Amino acid sequence: MNPVITCDDNHIYRADGVIVPGVTECLSLFADYARVPRAVLENKRIIGRAVHHAIALYEADSLDPDSIDDSWAPYFEGWIKLKADMPGTVVASEQIVYHRKYRYAGRLDINYVLNRDLALWQWDVKCLDQMSEATALQTAGYSAAWNDMHPDEKVTKRAGVQLKPDGTYRYYPYQDRTDLNIFLNALAIRNWILNHGGK
Repeated sequence: MNPVITCDDNHIYRADGVIVPGVTECLSLFADYARVPRAVLENKRIIGRAVHHAIALYEADSLDPDSIDDSWAPYFEGWIKLKADMPGTVVASEQIVYHRKYRYAGRLDINYVLNRDLALWQWDVKCLDQMSEATALQTAGYSAAWNDMHPDEKVTKRAGVQLKPDGTYRYYPYQDRTDLNIFLNALAIRNWILNHGGK
């Protein structure tokens, strides 16, 4: 029987009530925002959350156009342009996934079947000025967890989507097969730190 996976407002994941690491948490090893002002980071976090929520509502045909705020409207326009350029079908949006063997969880952005190749893609959507290369590892972690939960509907391709403040987007397909191994190494390091009294 699969465990019950939950995530609270602090992005802490639990499997049957037991805390498990999150994908983004594991990849904090690769993030260095020390030189970025706190106010800038907070603003980007707010924009990212709003855009992700709007995309989920849009894909569920329940987005109220009047709810789109001018501060993040251009990022959402980038999503609309991406969908026009790359038509397909959303299979999952903002869904929590869990890997039973490796015991980690995360909330993926979009799983998408592209009409042009009929492959199931895992897309991670960012509203950042510069795309982090660690997004490749993030998609590998989400994809592996999804595939563990959905062995008959596997993700076979991955990409990062950068939504930009000018209403455009950039698309980053990821093909390096070592991405998952690197992510699992980050997971192991995270677990080692916690098991040895770290934070």
